[in-house]
Amino acid sequence: MSLGSKKKEQINLIPEEQRVSSLSSKLTPIIIALIIIGLELGVFAFFRVSVFAQNESLKKVNADLESQTPIWQQLEPIASAIKNIQAKKLTYTQTTTKYVGMDKKLDKIRNLMPKDVSLNTLDIDNEGKVAVVGKSVSADSAYQYYNVLKEQKEISNLSFESISKTKSEYSFSLKFTITLK
Repeated sequence: MSLGSKKKEQINLIPEEQRVSSLSSKLTPIIIALIIIGLELGVFAFFRVSVFAQNESLKKVNADLESQTPIWQQLEPIASAIKNIQAKKLTYTQTTTKYVGMDKKLDKIRNLMPKDVSLNTLDIDNEGKVAVVGKSVSADSAYQYYNVLKEQKEISNLSFESISKTKSEYSFSLKFTITLK
């Protein structure tokens, strides 16, 4: 075979190394593009799975909260009562700390009552102003209580505010100031 008898297509004048490097230089951008696309798809899939898992977790938490709501609603009145008691206890503690001996003075007011007198309410403010609403079997007992209180040195500005008769008893109210120190 002579050189002239070979077909043109079969003659390759480019050396083997250049042919391989030109092929790899054509494939390199394609391979890099495929790697980048693969990485993007991997990152997208990771985030998609992550979002799905978070949504499922959120659904579970919401379901748990919904199942606990009736229990918390049952405990709410108890918690409110506890909070109220704690506030009253704090007030009592602060009052007894600030006004040492106040409990003894209030006991004395109670102990001065005649046997047929009872107190419905006793309100006292931070200045020692006291309002008493009570009831008694007779008007004389209410006035007797007033007179006994009037003799106490810890009590000032005593006033008999009202007295009224109900079916079987008398209702009365007194106001006075008790010394706090």
